Amino acid sequence: MTTFELGTPYRDSLMRFAIVAPPKTPNAIAAKLSAAVAEVLALPDVAGRLRDLAAVPVGGTPDETAAFIKAESDRWRELIDTTGLKIN
Repeated sequence: MTTFELGTPYRDSLMRFAIVAPPKTPNAIAAKLSAAVAEVLALPDVAGRLRDLAAVPVGGTPDETAAFIKAESDRWRELIDTTGLKIN
């Protein structure tokens, strides 16, 4: 049964990957990691290989990534609560 058949709105679902650090990592270290990852994603051979795999390399600041994860958690929490989905 699809989520639509369960009466919930359509949900776009794409696979995304993020590099995250442990909680309470100092901001300076998180920013340095973020900058290094963005630099690597901008390399033509890395970006090209990701695109060959149908992936779109996107960078982001630690705050942007945290906001995205929070928004996705909230969005899927509503679906789980509405449908009563359970993990066995």
